[in-house]
Amino acid sequence: MATKLTIYNLNTHNLYAIFAKFLDICKDFTNYLVNGKGNLPRRDAVPRFSDLEIIPLSLTAESLGINFENYLFSKLEENRSHISNLISRRQFNDCRKLTGVLCNQIRENIATFRPVRFTIV
Repeated sequence: MATKLTIYNLNTHNLYAIFAKFLDICKDFTNYLVNGKGNLPRRDAVPRFSDLEIIPLSLTAESLGINFENYLFSKLEENRSHISNLISRRQFNDCRKLTGVLCNQIRENIATFRPVRFTIV
């Protein structure tokens, strides 16, 4: 008997729903790393799909076991109504290279996060 991923056990196999959850988590841990539009400070043109959205999209693909970008982008086309500012595969790959440092910083922030413990008096 094959084991199922936790994502499928929770009935959240909707690609956009998983992307939105990862995006919320990433926003919580990048408040000082990106500007108001979710981008790293740089002199280039402002991208349609922010740097902060690239990381959750990549994490979503990893968590669902999607290894091929062609399959990922075909699934994203099905969710085009939710992700209207979607970029091309080439732009996605270019942005992923640029956001590697940001991704590592988010992972480090999550790893060092210590939840607040409340004591009942």
